[in-house]
Amino acid sequence: MDNYQLAKIEADKTDKKIIDLISKNENIKVEAGAGAGKTYSLHKVIDWLIANKVSDFKRQNRKIACITYTNAAVEVIKDRIGINNDVVPSTIHSFAWDNIKLFRADMLRCVKELKLIEEEEYETFNEIKYTLGVRYIDEGVLYLHHNDVIKIFSKLLDCAKFRLLIESKYAAILIDEYQDSYKEIMDKILKYFVDIKTNTQICLFGDGWQTIYQSNNACGQIDNKNLCLIGKNVNFRSAKKIVNILNNLRPELPQISAINDFDGKVFVVNCNDYQGVRRQEKIFKEDLPQSELSTRIESIEKMFIIKSETQKTLMLTHKVLASYQGYEHLLNIMGDSLKDFSNSLFIFIATIVENVFNSLENHNAVLLSEILKNRPTILNRNDKKQWNNLHEQLIEMRKRTIFDVLEVVILSQLIPIPPDIIELYKDMKKNVDKIYYNGNILDLKNVEYSEFIAAKNFSMPESIYSTEHGVKGEEYDNILFVVSRGWLSYQFDKYLTMSDIEKQKNYGAYERNRNLFYVACSRAKKRLCLLISYYVDDKFKNYLINLFGKENYFSYDEFVKKYSIDVNFI
Repeated sequence: MDNYQLAKIEADKTDKKIIDLISKNENIKVEAGAGAGKTYSLHKVIDWLIANKVSDFKRQNRKIACITYTNAAVEVIKDRIGINNDVVPSTIHSFAWDNIKLFRADMLRCVKELKLIEEEEYETFNEIKYTLGVRYIDEGVLYLHHNDVIKIFSKLLDCAKFRLLIESKYAAILIDEYQDSYKEIMDKILKYFVDIKTNTQICLFGDGWQTIYQSNNACGQIDNKNLCLIGKNVNFRSAKKIVNILNNLRPELPQISAINDFDGKVFVVNCNDYQGVRRQEKIFKEDLPQSELSTRIESIEKMFIIKSETQKTLMLTHKVLASYQGYEHLLNIMGDSLKDFSNSLFIFIATIVENVFNSLENHNAVLLSEILKNRPTILNRNDKKQWNNLHEQLIEMRKRTIFDVLEVVILSQLIPIPPDIIELYKDMKKNVDKIYYNGNILDLKNVEYSEFIAAKNFSMPESIYSTEHGVKGEEYDNILFVVSRGWLSYQFDKYLTMSDIEKQKNYGAYERNRNLFYVACSRAKKRLCLLISYYVDDKFKNYLINLFGKENYFSYDEFVKKYSIDVNFI
């Protein structure tokens, strides 16, 4: 019996256990390690509920809610189930809005109690909507920010009347990637729907070890005695040698690889052989100079480029990535607000302006309408002329600065502009000395628009480069994992090598490092290579050798000499 058959038998046993518990109306948590087929189990549950429970739910006028982390995951579920009004797949933001929008008076109260807007603005609107996810008031309508929707939903969960609505609408709520759910909301779901068992069944699917968004208030690992725990012990993604690494990292949830015919390749490459002067800045202490690091990354990447196979180079910091991609100046100004995609200007450019430009480039009026949330765009010949003018201006202004692009977009009056972007534009004209993140408005005004394009392109799936955070949920044939300095919160050599006593004292930091390391390593399907650019001491060396095996541990020179001419690498 081959690897796949063994893994499939094990997976089927687990899925049967899940369905048995679902059929008994138990609240469950499916803990599935990387590549275990969590999404497959989720879909099996949906299929079973449709086949066995929907008729009962219809009589009760209730539905199945499936909350997923991304819009892409929502579309996958929709494609799978087809047109089925009994299942409601949505992101948490959409789910929250669909329910709170029925409580207009309560929403108004929450806006005031949460102090989402200034007190003097209360009388300037009489309606609340949620469209672009940016907060502003326009023509008597308050448009909510994404976070506003979550805060209002969370507050309303404390209201028994609101919870009764949820219970009356949904017979089951399935939550995918539970570990990334907002902690405040998850705590209340546990409190009101799990600890006190209701008629709404709660089913969680995820992996506590893949929690890497703590800064976004993710709930992380959930342990609750009222949730039936089912672990999945298979891996349908990674070859055996990579799965062995994951099992060494996580012995309490061992996996068996389902991959046949290829055992995989794993390598650790240190840079202790570098004889030049290393960096001395605090966050880059003992790291390679950037030029040398670039040379070594490119050298190993060339070995990894295998026709028809996918590849990703993972880096810890955006600084190195920005220098590669050509948006270092923009990153220096915006800092963390660019890294975590919270900068309102960058969001506006990346999600609205650039998408509008691309729709104009492709003469796609339908897409243009969708980008602008189905706002009427081209109704007559004059409208078409105005959009053509904007298109022609953007072609030229995108070669200049961010100010030039903002100006033509705003003056065109064709695209809804959030108030904070209007204020920023005014500052660019009259208040250039005003502080803006790590610089001032003048610094921002003079940024070449090409840097915004480069930063947006970096966030696209086809980019070969990503941060470790950026590839969660994805998989690639070959992963080059660059372990470098640059972020004090992530020091694998310090935290992964902690003793049990040290881990207890610094568990949050240890868990943060462990989870990111696990996520990065578990993206690889065929080949995994760690390139460690700072000096590796004996303690970290021993840890890596125990994890990867002595035969897979090399200095950079050893690795290049051996594998640049060794066909066995492939």
